[in-house]
Amino acid sequence: MKTILRPSNTYLLKLLALATGLTYVTVIYRFPVFGNHGPIFLFVLSLVVLGPIAAALVVYAGKASWIIAPLLVFIGGVSGIMIDVVLDTKEDRNLFPLEIIVWTVVVIPILTMSSALGWFLKNRTSLKSQLAD
Repeated sequence: MKTILRPSNTYLLKLLALATGLTYVTVIYRFPVFGNHGPIFLFVLSLVVLGPIAAALVVYAGKASWIIAPLLVFIGGVSGIMIDVVLDTKEDRNLFPLEIIVWTVVVIPILTMSSALGWFLKNRTSLKSQLAD
């Protein structure tokens, strides 16, 4: 009897986290409506878009990978910046390390808060059952 290898939900969530970060950065760079407003707008947009996604990824991630999902969203974003730098032939992008630093400063607090919120929501039911005993 043959068994079909299926990826577990954890692998799919990790792939989704990478794709989320990559897609988010790509959309911001490719559509000037989103990207030309400064770091405060980027912070608010990241809070509205990436915050709930990262929290949901943590809620549905396995027990050992609760910190991996937000980290992969971050890595996906950095990868998106690097891909955009390599593919951009119109501008000189020699200051792309500063773009990565701005991405880090803006997104890490959001992903940290979302990770904590997701962890709390995930463990809320187990905490209630432990307190009831």
